[in-house]
Amino acid sequence: MTDTTLNQPSPGLAERIKALLNGKSENARSGRNAIFIFLIRVFSAALVYASQVLLARWMGAFEFGIFAYVWVWVIVLGSLTPLGFNTAILRFIPDLTEKKEFGFLRGVIVRSRMIVAGVGLAVTIAGTGIVFLLRDYLDNYYVLPLVFGLVCVPLYALAELNEGVARNYGWSDIAFLPVYILRPMLVLLAMGGITLMGNTPCGLSALLASILASFFVLVLQTIMLVRRLNTTIPQAAPQYRSKEWLMISLPILLVEGFYMLLAHIDTLMLQLFAPPEQVGIYFASAKTTGLIGFIYFAVTAVSAHKLAALHAKGEKQQFNALVKQIIHWIFWPSLAASLGIYLLGEPILWLYGPAFTAGYPVMLILLAGMLIRAATGPVEFMLNMTEHQVSTAWVLAITIGINLALNSMLIPAYGMLGAASGTVASIAFSSLMLYLLVRRKLGVNAFILGA
Repeated sequence: MTDTTLNQPSPGLAERIKALLNGKSENARSGRNAIFIFLIRVFSAALVYASQVLLARWMGAFEFGIFAYVWVWVIVLGSLTPLGFNTAILRFIPDLTEKKEFGFLRGVIVRSRMIVAGVGLAVTIAGTGIVFLLRDYLDNYYVLPLVFGLVCVPLYALAELNEGVARNYGWSDIAFLPVYILRPMLVLLAMGGITLMGNTPCGLSALLASILASFFVLVLQTIMLVRRLNTTIPQAAPQYRSKEWLMISLPILLVEGFYMLLAHIDTLMLQLFAPPEQVGIYFASAKTTGLIGFIYFAVTAVSAHKLAALHAKGEKQQFNALVKQIIHWIFWPSLAASLGIYLLGEPILWLYGPAFTAGYPVMLILLAGMLIRAATGPVEFMLNMTEHQVSTAWVLAITIGINLALNSMLIPAYGMLGAASGTVASIAFSSLMLYLLVRRKLGVNAFILGA
C-alpha cells in the first residue's frame, strides 16, 4: 500500500502566510503577535530616530546634548523605579494564572502599581532636592532640565509596569502603541509647533513636551489596560503576598539596574569630561546602533513570558527548543542590520547635522557590542525567568565595576572612543559570564553556533 502523504507537496510560502494570518492555533497567534510587535518596533524606531534627527537640527548640538543627557537619566531612573516588578510580573501572572489564584493575581497588579507610584514620587522629590543641593557643582544649563526630567520619572516608570502587564496577555496594542508610537509623536508635534511659530526650541522645552506627552500616554494606557483586565481576570477580592513578591522582584531590579547602567553609563560619564556637543554626538551614534536593539526587543517581548510558562510547567525540552529558536531570530537579523549601518552610518549621522559625522568611529565600535550580545540571545531573561536572578545580578554587578574602571581610564584619554570601547569590553564580559551561567544552570548552549 502506497503512502500518498509522501507524494504531497510541502506547503508553499503563500499557504504558510495564509495559515499564519488566519490560523487559530497558539503558534499562529504568537506569530501574528510577533509580527505586530516587530512592525511597531520598526515604525517606532523610525519615528524616534526621525524625531531625534529633527530635534538635533532644530536645537543644535549643544541643546540636543543637554536634552540627551537628561533623557538618559529619565530612562535609567524610570527603569529602576518599578523595583523589578515590570519584569517580575512576567513570572507572577503566568504562575498565578496556572494555579488559578485570581485573588493574588489581582493583588499583584494592584500592589505593584501602588509601589511603583510611591517610589516614583519619592525619586522625584529626593532627586530634586539633590539637584538643588549640588547646583553649585553643576553647570547652570543642566539644573532646571534635570528637575524637569525627574518629574517625568514616575510617569515613565508606571508606563513600564503597564507594558509588562499587557505583554503577559499578548495585548500589544496596549503595551507598545501608546509608549512607542504616540509618546514620541506628541513630543515631535509639540517641538515642531514651537519651530513653526518662529521660536528656537531648547532642551528645556523638549523635556516639558516629554512630561506632557508621558502624562497623556500614561492615562490613556492605564484606562485601556484596566478595562481589559476587568473582562479577562475572574472577579476576586485582591490578596497580597507583598514580601514574597518583593523578594523576587528586587534581585531582578538589580539585574535591570545593572543593564540600564551598562547601556547608559558611557553617556553619563562622558558628560563629566566633555561638553554637551560631544554628549549629543555620542548619543546620536549610540542611538543609531541602538536601532539594532529593536530586533532583540521584539523577539524577547513575545517570548519572555513563554519561557516563564514553560519553566513553570516543567517542560524542559520545549523550553530548550524555544531558546534556540529565539537566538536565531535575534542574531541573523541583527547581523544584517549591522552590515547596513556599517555601510550607511556616516550619511545617517549627517542627517543630525555635519558635526555629528564625527561619531562614525564610535558607532562602529558599538556595533561590535550589539553583535556580541545578539550572539548569546536573551541570556538574562532565561535566568530571570527560571529563578536564577541572583546569579545574574552578581555577574552584572561585577560588569558595572569593570565598566566604571574602564570608562574612568579611557574617557579622559580618548573621549568618545574611550567611552565606546569601555562599554563594548564590558558587554563582552557580561555576555560570556551569563552564557556560562545558562549552560551550567539550565543545560542550554545559548550561543548562535551552538544553537
